[in-house]
Amino acid sequence: MAIRLAAFDRALPFDLFNARVVAFEYWHPRIDVELGERETANRRVAKSMRGSRRPSVFGVELGRWMRLVCGVSWGIHYVGAASRAARDYFVLRFSYCGLSLSRMQPRTDLASNADSNPLSIRNPKSAIRNSPSPPRLGGPTGLHGFTLVELLVVIAVIGILVALLLPAIQAAREAARRSHCTNNLKNLTLGMINHESQHGRLPASGWSGHWTGDPDRGTGREQPGSWLYCILPFIEEQALHDMGSGATGSARTALLQQRDAKPLAVANCPSRRSGGPYPRPTGGDALSGNGSGTASYYPLKSAARGDYAVNVGDETDFDGRCLSISPNQYNTVVAEFPPTNDQYSGISFCGTAVKFRQITDGLSKTIALGERWIPAACYLGDPKWDADDWAMLTGFQDDTVRSTYYDGRTATHLPIQDTADISGIASSINDVIPRELFGSAHPGGCLFSLCDGSINYVAHDVDAELFRQMGDRADGGETKEFSRR
Repeated sequence: MAIRLAAFDRALPFDLFNARVVAFEYWHPRIDVELGERETANRRVAKSMRGSRRPSVFGVELGRWMRLVCGVSWGIHYVGAASRAARDYFVLRFSYCGLSLSRMQPRTDLASNADSNPLSIRNPKSAIRNSPSPPRLGGPTGLHGFTLVELLVVIAVIGILVALLLPAIQAAREAARRSHCTNNLKNLTLGMINHESQHGRLPASGWSGHWTGDPDRGTGREQPGSWLYCILPFIEEQALHDMGSGATGSARTALLQQRDAKPLAVANCPSRRSGGPYPRPTGGDALSGNGSGTASYYPLKSAARGDYAVNVGDETDFDGRCLSISPNQYNTVVAEFPPTNDQYSGISFCGTAVKFRQITDGLSKTIALGERWIPAACYLGDPKWDADDWAMLTGFQDDTVRSTYYDGRTATHLPIQDTADISGIASSINDVIPRELFGSAHPGGCLFSLCDGSINYVAHDVDAELFRQMGDRADGGETKEFSRR
């Protein structure tokens, strides 16, 4: 419902000299009033006002508001003048969703076009009797428009407002994305906590890189899939975890390919990307159980990718270490696999993970998960980057794990922004150090979850020793000293 009461005087662009215009409008967009009833009312108002000597002008609605689709309406108003110095005009009004456009139309022009004008009035005789020609208000045509200077001023003001508002809008959107990313980390960490509660250990990070999750091999050292694959049942993704279970041959291969290409919203930072699936430029085969007790390779042409990595602690070159000890078949026994807890300092490693009671520095002081660094140019998989080229359910490798390594002298593993220049720590993004870094698309810092489920925002310029201690589960808070090798 809209009720409008407007008083117009000489300040209007369409100056009516000494005339005063008083218009009262009542319009309900959902009720159609019969034209006959409205015209009868209008004529009654006009008759009652006729002959009045009051120095005011009355406005009589001669048409009716018509409600079209989406609230579009149009109408016509007659504005008469009590003073002979003023001229009678019609107001043409077009309204859409609360926005109105009006135009003053000389009475004689509208009356002459009444037959062809869809807004024509029914009985204009009493309104146009003895009317002189309309005055010239803004030029030879009697119309008044914007000047070029006025138009430029309006454009400049709009440009200034946009320039002021855009940074605020972008900051608000980034704050919303960061909040979403925080919720993702929170949910994933709660999944890890529930895994530890049910199985007695945090989820292991799987076997070496080309292995993917096997739905028939449970969790722990027997599971070749990543830590994310192990917690799927605890983040309401049991169906994804079980895809391929009980199947063999080509049917199992098709299901595993479908599973590896399935993105998860909880596994991706909204400031970065949606998770795909993205094509693998170089192709490559993944390795998983074939349903017959052994493992077989299958082609991995596209893969969904995640943006979060588990903390392996104060370690470097961990990808190569896992490759050297990981089995290449289910019936293969390797003496060094899985490594013992004293061979890594984080919470999860190649084929193994720790219990909560083994995190002696405290759950609230030890990193569980964090955003991993990905060059902004490599978000979509082309160009290919060695640390972001496999599916997120793939086993232990730099696609799914990262470290807080610090040698006590050179800070090479601090979290950095995705657009940061790495020339100071590596000659190429495919060197070992860039593939081991935490990082984010957020300005100023990177999000990490701690083992108690809390989320911390760590600045990019965090102290290297403090960051290293956050990754080490049992260093006792001692400062690491640089040792020459």
